[in-house]
Amino acid sequence: MRVPVILLLIVSTPHVSRAQKRPCEVTAGVQMIEPASLPEKAFVSSFFSKWRAQHRDPRMMLEYQDISAFCDDLPYNYTVAPLWVPVKGLPPEAFVAIEGKRLIPVLSGEPRSGPLRIVFVVENGGRLTAAQRQVEVTALKSILSASRREDSFAFLSTAAPRLAVPLGSGREAIELALERLREPRQKGPKDGGVSSALLEAARFFGRPQEGDAIILLARTVDGSRRVEVLSVLTMRGIRLFSLALDAMVEADWSVSLRLVNPLATLSEETGGGWEQAGPLPYKDRLTDAKLRVARKYARKLYEMATTYYVLRLEHTGPHVVIDLSPPTLDQMPWARVLYPKPLPVCP
Repeated sequence: MRVPVILLLIVSTPHVSRAQKRPCEVTAGVQMIEPASLPEKAFVSSFFSKWRAQHRDPRMMLEYQDISAFCDDLPYNYTVAPLWVPVKGLPPEAFVAIEGKRLIPVLSGEPRSGPLRIVFVVENGGRLTAAQRQVEVTALKSILSASRREDSFAFLSTAAPRLAVPLGSGREAIELALERLREPRQKGPKDGGVSSALLEAARFFGRPQEGDAIILLARTVDGSRRVEVLSVLTMRGIRLFSLALDAMVEADWSVSLRLVNPLATLSEETGGGWEQAGPLPYKDRLTDAKLRVARKYARKLYEMATTYYVLRLEHTGPHVVIDLSPPTLDQMPWARVLYPKPLPVCP
């Protein structure tokens, strides 16, 4: 008679201690105004010195979006935006993080320069002028000619016939699509379908990767869909860099300079940036000098996208503000830190 034998296997597992909290990572860009792009009037005395004097203590720093909130001495209808340039090589101690009056430790900060995935989104609706189309083609060709070999590009237009080139395609495929932008299109949505195109472009990336970015060339974006677009881009970690084909700022005697284009705030809130190519002439073609400016601004946007830092903080949340330390601001009073807003709660 067989006697069943029951083997009782006891698997012992080693004691696992409570895991240490992982630091919260934030992708941030640092930009400063190129002094040569400022008007002759004393921009420092009218804006930056006032702002820094009020908020020199990092515990009292306030978030600001209007770069000229205190500027009251520029001429009427002044619409020239300053040129923002990326700041490279900052050490971790150059950054501070504040939540209310509490300093949040910045555990580390590393500049990154690895391969990137970038999607070009280009408005091509019937409302565009010949000059705006000319800027789009010139600007993107300038970026492609100056681009790094390791970067991967895609292309998407905003109006029918739809022009789409997926990531990983050669630069020649994108240049062929650019040539078709010169053809006039039928009138479309007021914002040229830019909001929908940005949401579609976000899907081009598939699984998110560090440094993903969209470079947008358009007049504006539908302000009523800004929150929707912002939510999708920040959730996927996609930074938006916009070259506006219309004005970003305007001025009058009552309100001084202010940002008037939703593209500016949307780009900044994703941790990206913007430059202003407009306002452009409605009928005349652009001069060689203006095309050189468009090429310069486009290359600066690409440089912004490829120059960023990964900061590791002990804690993040919607009320955490990241800025430069007072010693760093003393050296670069015209600098600012851009990162996705609001920051998620972590841990």
